[in-house]
Amino acid sequence: MGEPEDRGLGRLLVDAGFITPGQLEESLSYQKSIGGRLGRILVKLGAVSEEKLLEFVAQQQGLEVVSLKGWEPDKKLLNLAQREFWEKHTSLPYKVEGSILKVAMSDAGDIPAIDDLRFTTSLEVVPVLASERELQTLINKHFYKDGTAPKSRAKHSDMREIARELEAKGPVKSEQEHIITGILAANPARLVKALANLLVSRGVIDPKDLADELEKTT
Repeated sequence: MGEPEDRGLGRLLVDAGFITPGQLEESLSYQKSIGGRLGRILVKLGAVSEEKLLEFVAQQQGLEVVSLKGWEPDKKLLNLAQREFWEKHTSLPYKVEGSILKVAMSDAGDIPAIDDLRFTTSLEVVPVLASERELQTLINKHFYKDGTAPKSRAKHSDMREIARELEAKGPVKSEQEHIITGILAANPARLVKALANLLVSRGVIDPKDLADELEKTT
């Protein structure tokens, strides 16, 4: 799901009273800073629970929501695609009903994944929404011996990694705040020189007056 769609989803959540305009803007700022899906960030920030978000998205898109607690994927269905595919798209084959393959996904808007499965399986692929956390846990359990994916693999979709990134960054700063922070961290001598050059070049002060004032203070 791209940024325009995410913003649209955010506005719908605001209109429905699930989140506030401030929470939406904060989440969009985080998204712009570190990337990722808006829903994931909203959940991490505590703006909305993952369960409520899934229910809302399912209602908006006319999709089914499934719980993966106590559920185990069929090994034969897992072989419909490589581990890398399920991992990349944070999805798992849920069940086959006739010529329909239901796929549990955290992002039902992942059209490339749906098209790829439709092409490789010759089945009609129907996404059903599921918890990203539960999907990732099952992917790790079935494809990695210790149940934990290597960092290089897990980083893409593991919410714990997103949580660490958000916590490490702290509050989102505006571009101006970032600039000011960099200025204040500069070497004092360089800062004074830069200020003097700027004031002189813009005609705010006369170089001779500055030199005289500097003589007085020393």
